Amino acid sequence: MSIRKMRVYEVELYHPVGLLRRKVFYVFANNYDDAMDRVIKRWPNAEPLSVCCLGNRKATWLR
Repeated sequence: MSIRKMRVYEVELYHPVGLLRRKVFYVFANNYDDAMDRVIKRWPNAEPLSVCCLGNRKATWLR
């Protein structure tokens, strides 16, 4: 899928190990599940707290 069709999602995680237990990521994704999968690949031990779409704007607004 083209990056122009993707949206920006904010994913907040709780990580049980480390100094920063709460982490927030901003990712390009197609939907909520895709956003969560992209972040969980990087932090496999983390537990998701929240996922939200930053509006209905297309991802190109960040350029």
